[in-house]
Amino acid sequence: MSKLATALLACSLASAVSAQMNEQTFYNASRFAETTATRATTSSIDQIYFTQPVDFRRGNGRAIGWRVVLQDQNEATAEAIRLSYHGLDFQSIVPNKTEVVGANFTAFGSGSGGAKSYIYTFTLASGAAVPEFSALGLRMPAPVSWPTDAMTIHFQRGDRTQVSEPKRQAWTYKLDNTSTVIPEWRDGSAFRFGGLYRVPVLQAFNGSNAYGSGLEDLLGPESIEFETGGARSDTLGLRGDGGTKYRTLGDQLGVAAIFFSADYRGTPLALNPFGNLLIDENTATFLAYMLLDSQGIGRTLTVVIPPNLGNIKLAWQGFFVAIDTNLNQLNAFELSSACRTIFP
Repeated sequence: MSKLATALLACSLASAVSAQMNEQTFYNASRFAETTATRATTSSIDQIYFTQPVDFRRGNGRAIGWRVVLQDQNEATAEAIRLSYHGLDFQSIVPNKTEVVGANFTAFGSGSGGAKSYIYTFTLASGAAVPEFSALGLRMPAPVSWPTDAMTIHFQRGDRTQVSEPKRQAWTYKLDNTSTVIPEWRDGSAFRFGGLYRVPVLQAFNGSNAYGSGLEDLLGPESIEFETGGARSDTLGLRGDGGTKYRTLGDQLGVAAIFFSADYRGTPLALNPFGNLLIDENTATFLAYMLLDSQGIGRTLTVVIPPNLGNIKLAWQGFFVAIDTNLNQLNAFELSSACRTIFP
């Protein structure tokens, strides 16, 4: 057994699992100037999909809902939508048309009318097991009257990101009129559409000056591959979200131990009661501890990545721990989702 597995098995559990909701969004939420609203059609129902890339998220545990930015040109009109999770072909990253789980919701339908956009959080009555690699789905109703009364989703167009053109992929898809899932919008485009999970999530990000406004944390498409040279000055950081279950508050101290390995594990390894080990245990190496704040969120410092590393990959996973400092015991512990970074 690896040192990582041995270390995890040395722990003991002292509390039940809570219904925490930790978001993982492949989108630069701060880049409003590069954001617009869109839909696939102007006269019929839209079924769209958003791939969470295999490098961005390898799943662990149960999904509990979705968080999405929707816009309606007439907020007084109630809009019936359906949200879903879908399996993902590992090689092609094309979403499967068949749902893993889905639910119907209503957006808008109140207010004085006019164009409005909101951040919606929609949750399931209970968590649902989703594939380790998955995509998100959204079905939007046909416009009542285009363009004066129609719902759209916020997204960042691929040509407005700072991902170089050769590295852009198709992450946004639609169901066409032959019931085939096909790419839609430009390569490199990303919806403001994230999954909510019961397990802690770990995300890599770039500390980058890519948008020319000084260093900022980029959690969107720029976070998978680094750009070096020219005007770019990317650095590597990691962000963890353990929710209230792992927050530092009162007598509780929330900490995440961060490990990296040469790549993902071929198949997940169940380490009950800790969750699934998703990175290669034979090359797993401890990196650092991440202190979590009162919301259960932590962030590492960013480090400069040497150029010309030869297109190597590293996989990352966190082990989240909540410690009762008064009673000197563990309140909770759990393995997070995993992510993978590509270095030039």
